[in-house]
Amino acid sequence: MGATLAKSICQQGRDHWELLRGERDAPLKADFDPMAIPRLLPHVLLVDVIEGGRDFRYAVIGGHIRQYFLQNWTGRLVSSLPHVEPDGQLLRNFRSVVETKIPIDRPIAYVGPMKDIRKNDEVILPLLGAGGEVSHLLIFIEFVGRPLTVGP
Repeated sequence: MGATLAKSICQQGRDHWELLRGERDAPLKADFDPMAIPRLLPHVLLVDVIEGGRDFRYAVIGGHIRQYFLQNWTGRLVSSLPHVEPDGQLLRNFRSVVETKIPIDRPIAYVGPMKDIRKNDEVILPLLGAGGEVSHLLIFIEFVGRPLTVGP
């Protein structure tokens, strides 16, 4: 029939995660090699899970995503950010993935000063530590709209 639609960044990320997962609930963090997905890296957030989901820390923020943040949040606790509600959808989604080991692919709304920005797609994927607990969240995000300019 004619041209086929290309898979979204988030679907490509999920496909890669599924390949790593195999028959397990989720892949190990040690299985994730960023160099295996160079085209997807600008769309990656890698988040450390703190104390079983009590909090989360931004470990890696891809370049595409960083353009839409007001500042560089690498190393910051998610709960320390002024726009993150303690019981808001972002933390509920993160905690759900930690508790269930089941991915979530429903984007939450962009929160920030730029009204012409929205998330096109988002998927949150669990990565396991050596003990079988969710130790990291691998997140792929695609934004639509004019990016912000921030420092390094």
